[in-house]
Amino acid sequence: MMSHTYRLLLIHLTSILILQATLPVSQALAQDEERQEPLTVVTKEVEPFVFIAGDEINGFSIELWEAVAEETGIEFEYEVVDSVQQQLNAMENNEADLAIAAISVTEERERSVDFSHDYFESGLGILTNVYTPLNFRETVLSFISPTFFRLLSGILIIVLLGGHVIWLVERGRNPEFPQSYFRGVWEGIWWSAVTVTTVGYGDKIPLGRIGRIFGVLWMFTGLLIIANFTASITSEFTVQRLQSVINGPEDLYGKSVVSVAGSTGDEWLSDRGIAHSTVETVDDAYILLDAKRV
Repeated sequence: MMSHTYRLLLIHLTSILILQATLPVSQALAQDEERQEPLTVVTKEVEPFVFIAGDEINGFSIELWEAVAEETGIEFEYEVVDSVQQQLNAMENNEADLAIAAISVTEERERSVDFSHDYFESGLGILTNVYTPLNFRETVLSFISPTFFRLLSGILIIVLLGGHVIWLVERGRNPEFPQSYFRGVWEGIWWSAVTVTTVGYGDKIPLGRIGRIFGVLWMFTGLLIIANFTASITSEFTVQRLQSVINGPEDLYGKSVVSVAGSTGDEWLSDRGIAHSTVETVDDAYILLDAKRV
């Protein structure tokens, strides 16, 4: 009996809640029916969400809104502006009924306007020129890169080995390579270095048969080593020139940076203390970037 009574009370309570929940919806529909003027929808061009070609407006966000309007029977008219900030201002000043485009949802914006549920997840990106010339500082830093030190270390080891070999085979018959270890190896390293780098001063010449055979082999070895060294350094410079000097957010400090005024990018830069200038539209930013002014 108590279980049956509980069900009746639950059904009665549920009916009351459903009835109360439908009242605001009915009132809203009645207000929409009384409204004669079409809604003002403020938008801006931002591909692929909004494309504007003359009087024709389409895009993903436009199609989504028009599907909602058709479903609910809402009449509307578009008003085109140049920036997200103008859209937000129009909403705050009651100059428009709704705004649609790629408008990021932020905590600060939600204090003044109401957002729908987000339907597209995006993020911030950094746009740089494909080719950025290296300045003097960046050129110097490229010489102390791990690649440069790895190549230089390899050449030094090879020069040391060559100096020891020529000293061992020439020390007994060639006065240019003294028999004492330190003096003899030092002279051998000198000969090895000038030969492998193809400089070849000619002040020290192997006299023995084995020494001369080694000398010929060492000359060709030097050509290969220097060619490989030059190719590796050139490749490293090419990669650095093709890559931008800005490869992530941490590289923005101290650079000339521009963002669209009032955008989430503008807020993000300000929050992190990155000095930057602002423009009204992203097209203005493209022009500055293309002119290498930023």
